[in-house]
Amino acid sequence: MSEFSEKCREILLATGTNVYQLSQMSGLDRTSLQRMITGKRLPRLSFVREFCSYLRIDSDEKKELLELYEAERIGKAAFENRKYAEKFLRNLDEGNLLPPFPSQLSRESLKAINSFFGDCFSQEFFSEIFTNLPGFQDFFYQKLLHMKEAFKKELPVYHLLDFYPNPEHFPEGRKNMETISGILFPFLNGYMDYHPRCFYSKTSTLSSHLLFPYYLGSRNSLLLFTGDFSSFLQIRTSSVCRACYEEFFHIWESASAFILPAWEDGEAPSLYTSAPVSCGINYFPLDLKHSFSGPAKPLYLFSPESLAEILRASQDSAAAAEFFTKKGSLFLLKEEMLPIKNVCIKIFSDYSLSITLPLKESKKLSVYLKESGTGFAFLDYFTALSQGDAVYTDLRQSRILDWLLKSLHNTAGFPPA
Repeated sequence: MSEFSEKCREILLATGTNVYQLSQMSGLDRTSLQRMITGKRLPRLSFVREFCSYLRIDSDEKKELLELYEAERIGKAAFENRKYAEKFLRNLDEGNLLPPFPSQLSRESLKAINSFFGDCFSQEFFSEIFTNLPGFQDFFYQKLLHMKEAFKKELPVYHLLDFYPNPEHFPEGRKNMETISGILFPFLNGYMDYHPRCFYSKTSTLSSHLLFPYYLGSRNSLLLFTGDFSSFLQIRTSSVCRACYEEFFHIWESASAFILPAWEDGEAPSLYTSAPVSCGINYFPLDLKHSFSGPAKPLYLFSPESLAEILRASQDSAAAAEFFTKKGSLFLLKEEMLPIKNVCIKIFSDYSLSITLPLKESKKLSVYLKESGTGFAFLDYFTALSQGDAVYTDLRQSRILDWLLKSLHNTAGFPPA
């Protein structure tokens, strides 16, 4: 029996009724009800909604049941990635991309890291930093930003990371998404001399027999960490440090570049590859300028206010509106359902994606990610948004669009939802 069917059975018992009685009252097929609560067959979503409606369960329990239904329908790993995509966007909106400080990091290890960064940044000659620390740990990124502020300079940082090729097959499949959260943090906080690359690993955890699987080094110093960061080994022998430095960059050359920052939306993809890519989805809770191009039927998600800004920015608002409605699938998101504002996300046909955010002084930062697992997770999330309660009905959307076109040149507020 699945978690979904078990929850259905629990709700039914709590109401004091049974399958036969509910079928008689609601008109729901008795056989379908029986198969649903025993886990023999997953019903249609509309059937589950009717089940909730007739039993009059509260909104929190209904939300839980519908999430269990979706997790069973698409698979638990895919559902967790979808939920993490939403969490990622909300954290991005709040400027809180990094997970908590790792409790395993000993005081001695932290002291050694502080000393290492202090030595690197205080040197007058050019120094490069290389590492394979996990991308979802925050102490490394926080220390980089602190050093930049203290010494008024950036050092080039080269970072090798592990990604799972098929994250849904691993117990910790969302680690790819968590890693992406971490590596975006330096760019979003203005540290641009950061260069992450990746390898795709077939194992979900580090081999238990590795004594010091993580390292943080420069030409003159090397820190080796145990897997839980509880202890470390420091090496200052110049010949050893130099050999490790050279070997790192030998490996670096064969790693995959998957992220590129740029200062203007659209610049990163053109710099990253000469082959044009098609836009598969646009998500604009805020107008960030936009060229109307893409495949035959892209998916467009906007809030009404965002769409209004885009139409105002176009030379021919009617033609722009027709583009979205005729050549794409347009969905208007309810304001209260927006997981984030001030961002533009584009997912391309190869599941790479660009994330563009406004910065201070009217600047924009666009980060291009060529990591298909992450792109697919976002595409799945946005597609789910377009199919749920987050969007207006077709009739309501049509009325909003008509109203927008008629009122572009006045200052009236938006019609009530």
